[in-house]
Amino acid sequence: MNETQSTDHVLEVARQGAIAYLRVLGRATFTVGPVLKQFGAVAIEEGCTRMVLDVSACEGMDSTFMGVLAGMATRLARQTGGKMLMLNVSDKLFEILSTLGLDQLIECRRLGAAPAPLVEPPLTAQTLNPIAAAADLRTTQHVMLEAHTTLAAVSAENQLRFKDALTYLREDGRQATACPP
Repeated sequence: MNETQSTDHVLEVARQGAIAYLRVLGRATFTVGPVLKQFGAVAIEEGCTRMVLDVSACEGMDSTFMGVLAGMATRLARQTGGKMLMLNVSDKLFEILSTLGLDQLIECRRLGAAPAPLVEPPLTAQTLNPIAAAADLRTTQHVMLEAHTTLAAVSAENQLRFKDALTYLREDGRQATACPP
């Protein structure tokens, strides 16, 4: 990628044993939600017990992306007893994650904090590969609905926060199903 290209929607990943590494470059949005969910599902099925997400180059995170992370963290804990760790979390992002209750699902390390439980330095020894964010409209809509449903299930406050979004996403999904492509 040359320096003039936008870094929007770039997700880099690597696997080493039971650890999956992820790094977001640019904005973490619904456009990478489907590929993030797919990577997480495959990693967990293949025995991943720890996911490490570096957000040092993340310019922002939308609710769909956060909902996919919440779903992955929940599935990882339920299926393997594993944990998700988010590194280099800015104060602003931590406040958002905390408000939504995601800091209860994902261990968040503030910007510059050392990840004590990891033996090897995260990401520095890894070759991260970008993965394409290509999903059809129906898949993206499904992932968005599932992500917001997950967020709403985290707390009663989130049920109120995402009530209108869920209504819209359900209606949008019904319309998409009713109208052939």
